[in-house]
Amino acid sequence: MSKYYFGLAGRDDDKALRNIIRSIPMEGSLRIVFQKEPDFFAAERIGAQSLDVLLCRERVSRKIVGFGSRSVRRVFVNGRPENIGYLSSLRAIPEVRGGILLPRAYNALRELHAADGKVPFYFTTIFDENETAKKLLTSGRAGLPTYQEIGALNTHIVTLRSFRGNPPDFRGTIVRGSREIIPEIVAFLNVYNAQFQFAPCFEVSDFERGMFSGFVPENFYVARIGASIVGVVGVWDQSSTKQTVVEGYSKTLKYLRPWYNAYAMLIGAPQLPQIGEQIRSLYISFIAINPPEPEVLRMFLHRIYRDWNSSSYEYALFGFNEKDPLGSVLLNVRHRIVKSRMYVVCWEDGRKRVAELENRLPHLEIAIL
Repeated sequence: MSKYYFGLAGRDDDKALRNIIRSIPMEGSLRIVFQKEPDFFAAERIGAQSLDVLLCRERVSRKIVGFGSRSVRRVFVNGRPENIGYLSSLRAIPEVRGGILLPRAYNALRELHAADGKVPFYFTTIFDENETAKKLLTSGRAGLPTYQEIGALNTHIVTLRSFRGNPPDFRGTIVRGSREIIPEIVAFLNVYNAQFQFAPCFEVSDFERGMFSGFVPENFYVARIGASIVGVVGVWDQSSTKQTVVEGYSKTLKYLRPWYNAYAMLIGAPQLPQIGEQIRSLYISFIAINPPEPEVLRMFLHRIYRDWNSSSYEYALFGFNEKDPLGSVLLNVRHRIVKSRMYVVCWEDGRKRVAELENRLPHLEIAIL
């Protein structure tokens, strides 16, 4: 009999899951912990239709030694709404990494996938700096599904003050969102997102039933020319459910940090926080501008700076496919980029559907990943 076994998490496992997350940073020159306090499940459910957390336990002690999440997301596939799986939060304590536990975990996930038939296949992201995970998960080892890379996702970390100054000319108007215009906003977002692969598909009820914890209609900014919406952007503080904390630096970066921060302060670039410090940031989310005109996004950002610069937030986070033309708005702004790779993940039963994917630009919303 194996020393370990697999099963689904319950509410009683919440504290143990949060403890494991706090103990395992994202490795790299800058080590970051993505905490999910005070409720792991509330954080994981953001943007999800349903959630399953698969655990690996030590048989005798029942101690959790690893886990991963499978959620169902309503996204656009080839221009049509569909439920697709999203794999995330794969964690294992150092003592059990390597060996046969990972293939066994994926075999357990495969059994769950086959039993409920919720989705045909999955998508996921892996940080570029996490070379170990990339090599292992894409290795095709026995028991692992196929990982097919579909592009690069860049998370841009920008100081809010980068958007001060005079805004560009805009012949329309920008207003804050409200409950009354949520149906109009949702309709615009869905028309825009339908041109991409894996962009979220929204319903008005999503913004009424707490799917996006901490986000309220007034956090939308809406650009109009005449009566028509030409752009939408959201501003989202997720610190009540998710926190990004600096756990440490490489020896070189730790030595250089004071000098870098002095220089960054002079040029308005993001500084490197102290160890243990939470990065106080806002997600610039639900970005939809049609046509994709960078000047309209610049106008939004100047308005956001005006409304939010007196708060305690220092950074703004953007997520763009590396080929998204809207990403050019940040070309002349000093910022840091965290790079990830996007993948489609499937077993044999999903290969036909994956092969049918059209060559559309993947568009993931980082605020709900």
